[in-house]
Amino acid sequence: MTNREPLNRDELQRRLVDTNLYQQLTVLDHTGSTNADLLQAAADGAPTFTAEIAEFQDAGRGRRGRAWVTPAHSQVTFSVLVRPRTLDHFGSLSLMAGLALIDALSPLLGSRVALKWPNDVLVSGNKICGILGEAQALATNHPEVVLGCGLNHSLTREELPVDNATSLALEDIDVDRTELTISVLTAMRNRLGAWATGDVHMDDYRAVCSTIGKDIRVMRPGTDDLLGRGEDVTDEGFLVVRDRSGERHELSAGEVHHVRPLE
Repeated sequence: MTNREPLNRDELQRRLVDTNLYQQLTVLDHTGSTNADLLQAAADGAPTFTAEIAEFQDAGRGRRGRAWVTPAHSQVTFSVLVRPRTLDHFGSLSLMAGLALIDALSPLLGSRVALKWPNDVLVSGNKICGILGEAQALATNHPEVVLGCGLNHSLTREELPVDNATSLALEDIDVDRTELTISVLTAMRNRLGAWATGDVHMDDYRAVCSTIGKDIRVMRPGTDDLLGRGEDVTDEGFLVVRDRSGERHELSAGEVHHVRPLE
């Protein structure tokens, strides 16, 4: 098993803050939720591209409010605060966060790594990283968005939160966790920084989105599941699904499950 050593905080500061990639960076031994911390920090005036990393969090949450807890030093767990100047292309923001993970992981995993819409990071179909975006003050002129990430580094098979998950260790990838953290946060800053200037690389996203061309089931809040085939992702980040009757749907939200080909 990969050694579970603490992150090198001096190195993180030197390469992420002293280089002006991030305005502020905090590394905590323990917190409840990095997303919750940064939402509060945003309300208190923290600048855009503030980041918080946690060695362990005990109130982390995923989509639909699912709770998850992993052993200390076994993940790269962080959140990044972005203050968009406009809500144009807002639906693509979390997709760019997923694309940043592809940028960081492709040198290690090659073509095995892909995205399931909107931003679950998969390795050979198994989830290695989840991203949760949360926003506040959207009705004001100063919206605040926090993007949280949990990347499985050294989790063993017994420690995985679900059966269809994986970790870098389980994929036989031995990489220093500090170097991995720097790589991921650098890629995140590059992709989100480009998005903030209107440079949205949706063609890059489509090229690595494994949901396109797959038969899928989409669980939608407040309505029936949708069965169909993922056809495309729009420039606004919506998933285009063609259902069994041939009707076209554009979805801005929903939990996607890749399924066996429809008869």
